[in-house]
Amino acid sequence: MNRYLLLLAMLAISLSANTASAPPHDLRLSVCEIEYLPEAQQFELRFFLFGDDFRLGIYGDPLHDPIAPEDAAAYLLDHFLIRFNGEKIPVKYKNILEKAGQTQVRFRTRPVAQLPSEITIDNTILLEHFPSQVNMHFLLLPGQSRKSLLLKKGKTRGTFAL
Repeated sequence: MNRYLLLLAMLAISLSANTASAPPHDLRLSVCEIEYLPEAQQFELRFFLFGDDFRLGIYGDPLHDPIAPEDAAAYLLDHFLIRFNGEKIPVKYKNILEKAGQTQVRFRTRPVAQLPSEITIDNTILLEHFPSQVNMHFLLLPGQSRKSLLLKKGKTRGTFAL
C-alpha cells in the first residue's frame, strides 16, 4: 500500500512537471518525506509540491516567479509542525529546488541522539486554497519498512508510532 501511494504521488507530480508551464491540474497533493540520517543523527524533511499551487499558497498568484527561499520556508513553517514524543521540534531550512513545475524544499532537525517513540505531524499546507488538498507523509527509518500518513481537511494531525 505504501509503495502504491508513493508511486501515485510521484506520478502526479511528474505529470504536472512535463513543461515549465504545466497545464492546470485537478489533483491537489503534497508529499513530505521524513528520513532519519544516522550519520548526522538528524531527521531530514523533504517537501514536494506542485510549483503553481505552492506559489498560490505563498503569494496568492500561481504565476509568481521565482519562489524566494525565505518565503517558502516561512510558509511551510507556518503550516507544518513536527513533534517527537509530544515535544515541538525546530527545523532548519536547507534549500529549495524548482524544476519543471515541481518544487522541493528541505529542512533538517537538530541532532537527535535517540529515535523518538512517536512522531506527530500537524499539516495544513495549502488547505486554505484547496479543500481537496491531500498531504502525504512518508517516514523512512534505517532497517524498517516505510510508513505512510495521509492528512487532509478535517484530519490535519496524525502520529507515527515507532
